[in-house]
Amino acid sequence: MAKRKRPVLNKKLEVSDFSPSGWAGDVVLVSTLNYNPPEPVNLAYGEWFIPNVTPIPNEPPGGQTVGFWVGIDGYGNNQVLQAGTAATVTGNNTVNWVWTEWFPLPPIQVTNFPINPGDYITVLVCAPQPNHGFCSMLNKTTNYATSIGITPPNNVTSIGATAEWIVEGISSILPVFSTVVFQNCSAGTKDHAFNAVGGIVTEITGTAQNLTAAAILSNDKVVVKWLAAS
Repeated sequence: MAKRKRPVLNKKLEVSDFSPSGWAGDVVLVSTLNYNPPEPVNLAYGEWFIPNVTPIPNEPPGGQTVGFWVGIDGYGNNQVLQAGTAATVTGNNTVNWVWTEWFPLPPIQVTNFPINPGDYITVLVCAPQPNHGFCSMLNKTTNYATSIGITPPNNVTSIGATAEWIVEGISSILPVFSTVVFQNCSAGTKDHAFNAVGGIVTEITGTAQNLTAAAILSNDKVVVKWLAAS
């Protein structure tokens, strides 16, 4: 993998610099694994500590939201089956919440799975059938678990082209988040299992520089940092 140039952050950062575009994390294309015969990804799994999230100063109206998730598809195609956690900051108030989504349908908030910063959670997303999604979550800190069926958009079935472990800027401004390490990253097809190694490292970009610094730490660990804080 080519070495990435780190942007120079020696100027005063403006709110407009933190307008997010893209994902930060790791994307594994199952086509690069050369399975014979080819098989689609049907599950993705990851674990992480819920990060602390705080606002960019001079916050614009509408709040700042960032998401942390595992998923199937969405890289190079217009659908993604995903689940994870998010934080929305409005003023000095931060609300952490859990969600699932089969894009292009809107996200669905999971209201029976409370989380707090520092909690250690696990998330499994799978497509046991091409037209049915499923998510299982466990909060290892509180020993609370839940599972959710995820309905696909009309006439959409899982492609299973990629598995990913991602931080995503959801609002027009990317808030500050403490470093996130996706651990025990794994995914699979019907007959094969794989992990994060060999994936494509992606970054969230802003108007002036990358807003994140992502890396594959090991076969099953992916780290994402809010760049200006590192």
